[in-house]
Amino acid sequence: MSEASAEESLGRILEIAPSDRGNAQLGRWLSREIDAEGAPRRIQVEDWLACARLLERSRCAQGLSGDAAERASTFLAAANGWAPKRRTGQTHVGWGSTRLVMARLQEGQGAIRVVGHDPGEPCGFELLVNDHAWLGPCWSVEGDELASKQRLLVWDPEKAYEQLEWVVAAGDRKLVRSVVVLRGLKLALVSALVECPAGGSASECAMTLALPAGVTAAPQGESRALELRSGSRSKPLQVLPLGLPFKDYPTERGRLVAAPGSIVLRQAAPARRTWMPLLISWDESRRKRSLSWRNLTVTEKGRILGPDQATAVRVSWGRDETYLIYRSHARSGLRAALGHCTTRRFLVGRFQRDGAIKPILEAD
Repeated sequence: MSEASAEESLGRILEIAPSDRGNAQLGRWLSREIDAEGAPRRIQVEDWLACARLLERSRCAQGLSGDAAERASTFLAAANGWAPKRRTGQTHVGWGSTRLVMARLQEGQGAIRVVGHDPGEPCGFELLVNDHAWLGPCWSVEGDELASKQRLLVWDPEKAYEQLEWVVAAGDRKLVRSVVVLRGLKLALVSALVECPAGGSASECAMTLALPAGVTAAPQGESRALELRSGSRSKPLQVLPLGLPFKDYPTERGRLVAAPGSIVLRQAAPARRTWMPLLISWDESRRKRSLSWRNLTVTEKGRILGPDQATAVRVSWGRDETYLIYRSHARSGLRAALGHCTTRRFLVGRFQRDGAIKPILEAD
């Protein structure tokens, strides 16, 4: 007999009229399924809100006290703060606490599932196309083992993109993880910003994405991009390390390599802040076009900014598909890159035929 889901077991408990027995069973369910900060321990994503609504409507839950009452209260507060967003029949869910960040970001046939576990553990991460896993099940950044707490910064699924961003305190460092899915473009940007204390730096930063069984990675031509393949029939994915030069010549700036069961991005970190972005494409048509990317100069009031202050990259597939990706890593002012000015912290835009940039993502 299969184990009952958290929603089913909760429903059976709540069928009991308010009583000492019912309260005791509900208290045990809360201790088993909900941690002290209101984050679900084992509840499946699709059951979060259903369980919360059952608790809200239950007279049995109103008779709780002590630790059980506190768990129920924080769980309901979190559920009400991160309700699912619905669009075209699909559910998008985000959840945040100091111990857990969970979300599913959807783009057509592609989806990314993110589960930020207890601080100190690798982040759960999966990229799926047509329900086939291409990356995952974990995403680690050097310094994760020192993490003590995390906080959700951005959860925005209501525009032409979906953006999830959260910060992790890791010893004397700050790690800002970010996942952006661009709707209709079959593109995702997965990145980590490592920030050291003032006056400090790390000689090198590393980020690792696990590969599921059967998925392999290999260099793409003479570039630093990697192609992911899974069997002979599947269409490969492209992974672009935008923080590194396009051409695969010897450099001390870093490398993206295929390791057993994972891909590993290493970047030199000569300054206080280092941004490690990976752009992932699952559009088969792009493989037939010439790929290139180039890091751009970013200026503010005529002054050139260093890579610890801002990054701008131009990415092209052929002549007709070119993007500008810009991120400020500290206080943001009026910045310019390739003639485009912005005060936003995060920008993704597409070049039009007249050379103008049409913003897709603009985030503060």
